[in-house]
Amino acid sequence: MIHPIVRMYASAQKASDAVQKLRGWGFTDSEITLVTPTPGKSVDAVASIIMAGYVLKPQALVYASGVVAGHSVVIVRAPFGTGGNATEILDEFAPIDPGLPLAEDPALLWNEATPFSSALWIPVRSNNPTPFSNFFSLPVLTHSKRSGSLSISSSSKPTTAGLGLPLLSSKATPFSSLFGLPTLKSSR
Repeated sequence: MIHPIVRMYASAQKASDAVQKLRGWGFTDSEITLVTPTPGKSVDAVASIIMAGYVLKPQALVYASGVVAGHSVVIVRAPFGTGGNATEILDEFAPIDPGLPLAEDPALLWNEATPFSSALWIPVRSNNPTPFSNFFSLPVLTHSKRSGSLSISSSSKPTTAGLGLPLLSSKATPFSSLFGLPTLKSSR
């Protein structure tokens, strides 16, 4: 699971600058959440926006209190191997301490109402219609326009094209040939 990297900033300008640098480094808008103060929004409303960025409720409430007080929050869901870069970029713009206890304490991350989601750091509700497929970069099932049935995608060769394989092979034993395995073995 991808754990979010969250930083709180004293001003919306610093948060926006951090987001711009993250985008320049190659992070996409789907991986970045920027939460700035909005007059009239309650702590619970802001917390739900922060939780949509995969932040657990106990932490989201603390960050939401900061946003209501006039601070801004940047959340990054960095893909594997890019978390260090995201952390360095976010720390360049002088984040402020939100007053959260250390995140390593599992008791702080646990929400009794949602034990499975708390254990796996998965938000309870998400606007993402295909979280599993997106996480594992798998094609999703779509409705075929021609037959009305479900298919992997509109491509005529989704699996093979996605894996970079030809649709048909001229080899009689492609798997064995690929790994150099004999197809028949004599027994004595």
